[in-house]
Amino acid sequence: MYQVYFETVARFAKLVKTLKPDIEDAEQYVVDFYNTDHYFELPFVHIQSTLFAERLCGNEAFKKSDQNDIDNISTFLPYVNYMLPDKAMKDKIEKYKLDKKYNTRLIRASDLDSIIKSI
Repeated sequence: MYQVYFETVARFAKLVKTLKPDIEDAEQYVVDFYNTDHYFELPFVHIQSTLFAERLCGNEAFKKSDQNDIDNISTFLPYVNYMLPDKAMKDKIEKYKLDKKYNTRLIRASDLDSIIKSI
């Protein structure tokens, strides 16, 4: 676990160093950023941490596909008008009102035809 964290910090620090060569300790700069409110205000981080915590603390068993679902939802939810998640993820998105926050309409597979016609 820690190895992945340090590799992530090192990769991000390398990018920061190329963009801001005057920063002496780019890795510390990255870690400091991770500890700011700005980091947690990023849509991806907010959605991912909310849904991941719900999966870990919820009553359902964690499935292999859940991490991919969470990553995809976190990436796209803030930027799309419509999203078609599975029922379990749809319920979690609605529970935390993430669809409202990012102004995304969640649709069911049974609604897909009517949505396509309206577009």
